[in-house]
Order: sequence, then structure tokens, then C-alpha cells
Amino acid sequence: MANLSQIFPAASSNNIIEMIESPADGRSIQAVSGTYVMENAAVQALNNTYTDIVGSKINYTPPDGTKYIHYNFMWKMNPLNYSGLSHYRLYVAGVEVNEAFRTYSGSYYTSYSYNQHLMNIGYVFDLTASSDNVAVGQFNGWSGAKEIVAKGRRYSSTYTTELHKNRWWDGTGSNSYTNYIYTSPILKIVSFK
Repeated sequence: MANLSQIFPAASSNNIIEMIESPADGRSIQAVSGTYVMENAAVQALNNTYTDIVGSKINYTPPDGTKYIHYNFMWKMNPLNYSGLSHYRLYVAGVEVNEAFRTYSGSYYTSYSYNQHLMNIGYVFDLTASSDNVAVGQFNGWSGAKEIVAKGRRYSSTYTTELHKNRWWDGTGSNSYTNYIYTSPILKIVSFK
């Protein structure tokens, strides 16, 4: 990976080629590299196997001259039982980027979890490497579209967690499981030259 001054040079220059940032609400984004349609996210309960986090997936083709891609996906956590202990992975073209792994755990309650957090998962992919090593986010170029997606799972069936949901609201107590406030996740990609 390059040093920081190579990725983000002095303020007198601008090395951003393209930036895409959007809620996961089905809208189309016209970018330098093409048109991207965001997924339509909704409240999502995690299970015991890694499942795509709705809203995180994009088939991304960087613009010509791209040397680095910064991917970031942010979502709202709603732990329900036993702290919401859960795990998150990032994949490019079906291969895990090991260094992007995340685990969430809040305070331990049997039925009332007060924790409400914004989570994110992301990585800066280096397209200047001499060979591909997806596990550490290195690529020898990046031609065509590659799928980037975050996946999540709960620790076990005891540690229940929902994503994209806000449970507590304006000092009025907890919303019921059916009367929640949906919170859209945000997907952001920046390509640098």
C-alpha cells in the first residue's frame, strides 16, 4: 500500500476521479464510469450464516487511470438480545478482504439491548500491485465490473440483531418490533488517480 501522501496529495492538487455516495433506496447514480442502481434496503435480521447486507452490493467499474478505490458502507445496528454480538466481512468478486473484518458487541442484556450504533465496513483497494491479493485488497489493475459486497451473521441464535432499524426515538421509549424507524444505509465509493 502506498503512503498517505501518495493517496491524498497536497491540497493544491486533486486526485479524485469519481465519487459515488447514496442511500440504498433504488435510485440511479450517473457517474464518470457509468450508471449505478443502488439496492433497495429494508430492515434485515441476521441469521447464523453470512448473508449479503442489503444495500452494500455494487458491481463497480473504476474510471480509466484509477489507482485506488475507497469503498465504505455504513448502516444502523439494532441489537435485540444478548448484546447483538455479530460479525461482518467484505468481499470483492467473491473473495474475502480479510483485513476489513469487523465484530460488533454491545452491553450484555438478555432481552433489552440499549445499544444503538452506526457501523461501517470498508477498505482502500490498491490497484497498483504487481499481482492480485484480494485478501489484503491488492490488485494488478481492475478491468470491468467487480462485485463488492458486505456480509453479516449473528454469533448464534441467542444474539439477535437487526440492521437498518432505529429502536429508540426522541425520549419516548422503545418502538415496538413492528413500529420501528427505518434508517437507510449509505454506500460510498471514491476512485483516486
